[in-house]
Amino acid sequence: MLPTASRDLVATFDGYSLHAQTRAGAEDAKGRLALYKYILRPPIAHERVQMRSDGLVQIALKKNFSDGTYAVALDPPPAEPTNKPDDAQDDKPGFRHWKRAELLKKTFQVDVMKCPSCEGKMKLMAMVQQPKSIRRFLDALGEPTHVPEPSPARAPPYFRSKALRLRLGRDQAAE
Repeated sequence: MLPTASRDLVATFDGYSLHAQTRAGAEDAKGRLALYKYILRPPIAHERVQMRSDGLVQIALKKNFSDGTYAVALDPPPAEPTNKPDDAQDDKPGFRHWKRAELLKKTFQVDVMKCPSCEGKMKLMAMVQQPKSIRRFLDALGEPTHVPEPSPARAPPYFRSKALRLRLGRDQAAE
Protein backbone atom coordinates (compact mmCIF):
# COMPACT_ATOMS: atom_id res chain seq x y z
CA MET A 1 0.00 0.00 0.00
CA LEU A 2 1.41 3.37 -1.00
CA PRO A 3 1.16 6.47 1.16
CA THR A 4 -1.63 8.82 0.17
CA ALA A 5 -1.61 12.59 0.48
CA SER A 6 -5.01 14.03 1.42
CA ARG A 7 -3.89 17.66 1.29
CA ASP A 8 -0.70 19.67 1.22
CA LEU A 9 2.00 18.37 3.58
CA VAL A 10 -0.19 15.61 5.10
CA ALA A 11 0.46 11.93 4.31
CA THR A 12 -1.41 8.82 5.48
CA PHE A 13 -0.02 5.27 5.53
CA ASP A 14 -1.15 2.10 7.39
CA GLY A 15 -3.36 4.03 9.80
CA TYR A 16 -0.71 6.62 10.65
CA SER A 17 -0.76 10.19 9.45
CA LEU A 18 2.08 12.68 9.22
CA HIS A 19 1.19 16.35 9.44
CA ALA A 20 4.23 18.22 8.15
CA GLN A 21 2.23 21.40 7.77
CA THR A 22 2.73 22.29 11.46
CA ARG A 23 6.11 23.90 11.88
CA ALA A 24 7.90 26.46 14.01
CA GLY A 25 10.82 28.51 12.76
CA ALA A 26 13.87 29.64 14.69
CA GLU A 27 12.33 33.06 15.39
CA ASP A 28 8.85 31.73 16.24
CA ALA A 29 9.07 31.28 20.03
CA LYS A 30 5.29 31.02 20.47
CA GLY A 31 5.01 28.38 17.73
CA ARG A 32 7.91 26.35 19.18
CA LEU A 33 6.35 26.47 22.65
CA ALA A 34 3.02 25.22 21.26
CA LEU A 35 4.81 22.42 19.39
CA TYR A 36 6.80 21.44 22.52
CA LYS A 37 3.63 21.33 24.62
CA TYR A 38 1.95 19.13 22.01
CA ILE A 39 4.90 16.72 21.78
CA LEU A 40 5.46 16.52 25.56
CA ARG A 41 1.83 16.08 26.59
CA PRO A 42 1.13 12.94 28.67
CA PRO A 43 -0.61 10.00 26.97
CA ILE A 44 -3.41 10.05 29.57
CA ALA A 45 -4.73 13.25 31.12
CA HIS A 46 -4.11 13.42 34.88
CA GLU A 47 -7.74 14.37 35.50
CA ARG A 48 -8.87 10.98 34.12
CA VAL A 49 -6.70 8.91 36.49
CA GLN A 50 -7.69 8.25 40.11
CA MET A 51 -6.81 5.74 42.81
CA ARG A 52 -9.74 3.62 44.00
CA SER A 53 -10.33 2.43 47.55
CA ASP A 54 -9.73 -1.21 46.47
CA GLY A 55 -6.17 -0.36 45.33
CA LEU A 56 -6.83 -0.32 41.60
CA VAL A 57 -6.11 2.67 39.36
CA GLN A 58 -9.20 3.87 37.49
CA ILE A 59 -8.84 5.54 34.09
CA ALA A 60 -11.96 7.34 32.88
CA LEU A 61 -12.62 7.08 29.15
CA LYS A 62 -13.08 10.21 27.05
CA LYS A 63 -16.32 8.80 25.59
CA ASN A 64 -18.43 5.92 26.89
CA PHE A 65 -18.34 2.70 24.90
CA SER A 66 -21.54 1.51 23.25
CA ASP A 67 -21.95 -1.15 25.99
CA GLY A 68 -21.88 1.56 28.68
CA THR A 69 -18.22 1.17 29.72
CA TYR A 70 -17.10 4.51 31.11
CA ALA A 71 -13.78 3.56 32.80
CA VAL A 72 -11.17 0.85 33.14
CA ALA A 73 -9.62 -0.18 36.46
CA LEU A 74 -6.11 -1.68 36.39
CA ASP A 75 -3.43 -2.81 38.81
CA PRO A 76 -1.22 0.11 39.88
CA PRO A 77 2.33 0.24 38.53
CA PRO A 78 5.08 -0.89 40.93
CA ALA A 79 6.24 1.88 43.27
CA GLU A 80 9.92 1.26 42.59
CA PRO A 81 11.65 -0.30 39.58
CA THR A 82 12.13 -4.01 40.29
CA ASN A 83 15.34 -4.43 38.27
CA LYS A 84 17.58 -1.61 39.43
CA PRO A 85 21.05 -1.87 37.83
CA ASP A 86 24.04 -2.01 40.16
CA ASP A 87 26.24 0.11 37.88
CA ALA A 88 27.12 3.63 38.98
CA GLN A 89 26.88 4.72 35.34
CA ASP A 90 23.09 4.54 35.55
CA ASP A 91 23.09 7.68 37.71
CA LYS A 92 24.16 9.67 34.67
CA PRO A 93 21.40 11.11 32.47
CA GLY A 94 20.85 9.74 28.97
CA PHE A 95 20.94 6.30 27.43
CA ARG A 96 23.48 3.58 28.00
CA HIS A 97 24.61 1.08 25.39
CA TRP A 98 24.47 -2.43 26.86
CA LYS A 99 26.58 -5.29 25.53
CA ARG A 100 24.65 -8.48 24.71
CA ALA A 101 26.39 -10.42 27.47
CA GLU A 102 25.37 -7.75 30.01
CA LEU A 103 21.78 -7.83 28.79
CA LEU A 104 21.62 -11.63 29.07
CA LYS A 105 23.06 -11.49 32.58
CA LYS A 106 20.67 -8.70 33.56
CA THR A 107 17.59 -10.36 32.04
CA PHE A 108 18.13 -14.08 32.67
CA GLN A 109 20.75 -14.02 35.46
CA VAL A 110 23.06 -16.05 33.19
CA ASP A 111 26.69 -14.99 32.83
CA VAL A 112 27.48 -16.13 29.29
CA MET A 113 31.04 -14.90 29.67
CA LYS A 114 31.85 -17.36 32.52
CA CYS A 115 33.08 -20.83 31.62
CA PRO A 116 30.79 -23.49 33.16
CA SER A 117 33.70 -25.87 33.90
CA CYS A 118 36.54 -23.64 35.20
CA GLU A 119 34.51 -20.46 35.87
CA GLY A 120 37.13 -18.39 34.03
CA LYS A 121 36.28 -15.60 31.60
CA MET A 122 35.28 -16.86 28.17
CA LYS A 123 36.26 -15.25 24.89
CA LEU A 124 34.19 -15.09 21.70
CA MET A 125 35.84 -17.29 19.10
CA ALA A 126 33.25 -17.27 16.30
CA MET A 127 29.69 -16.31 15.61
CA VAL A 128 27.68 -18.73 13.51
CA GLN A 129 25.15 -16.83 11.40
CA GLN A 130 24.51 -18.87 8.26
CA PRO A 131 21.40 -21.12 8.53
CA LYS A 132 23.24 -24.07 6.95
CA SER A 133 26.07 -23.81 9.50
CA ILE A 134 23.65 -23.40 12.40
CA ARG A 135 21.70 -26.50 11.31
CA ARG A 136 24.94 -28.54 11.02
CA PHE A 137 26.07 -27.36 14.48
CA LEU A 138 22.72 -28.20 16.10
CA ASP A 139 22.66 -31.62 14.39
CA ALA A 140 26.12 -32.34 15.84
CA LEU A 141 24.83 -31.49 19.32
CA GLY A 142 21.70 -33.61 18.84
CA GLU A 143 19.43 -30.56 19.18
CA PRO A 144 16.26 -30.06 17.10
CA THR A 145 16.68 -28.03 13.92
CA HIS A 146 13.02 -27.36 13.16
CA VAL A 147 10.65 -24.89 14.75
CA PRO A 148 8.11 -26.73 16.95
CA GLU A 149 4.40 -26.23 16.38
CA PRO A 150 3.01 -23.59 18.73
CA SER A 151 0.45 -24.56 21.32
CA PRO A 152 -3.01 -23.12 20.78
CA ALA A 153 -3.51 -19.78 22.51
CA ARG A 154 -5.79 -19.59 25.51
CA ALA A 155 -7.01 -16.46 27.22
CA PRO A 156 -6.72 -16.19 31.01
CA PRO A 157 -9.90 -16.86 32.97
CA TYR A 158 -11.91 -13.66 33.20
CA PHE A 159 -12.41 -13.93 36.97
CA ARG A 160 -8.61 -13.80 37.50
CA SER A 161 -8.11 -10.67 35.38
CA LYS A 162 -7.17 -7.52 37.29
CA ALA A 163 -8.55 -5.25 34.55
CA LEU A 164 -12.16 -4.28 35.12
CA ARG A 165 -14.54 -2.59 32.71
CA LEU A 166 -16.78 -0.26 34.62
CA ARG A 167 -20.25 0.14 33.08
CA LEU A 168 -22.86 2.80 33.66
CA GLY A 169 -25.59 1.85 36.12
CA ARG A 170 -23.98 -1.31 37.48
CA ASP A 171 -20.61 -0.12 38.79
CA GLN A 172 -21.13 3.52 39.69
CA ALA A 173 -22.31 2.73 43.23
CA ALA A 174 -19.17 0.63 43.89
CA GLU A 175 -16.81 3.60 43.42
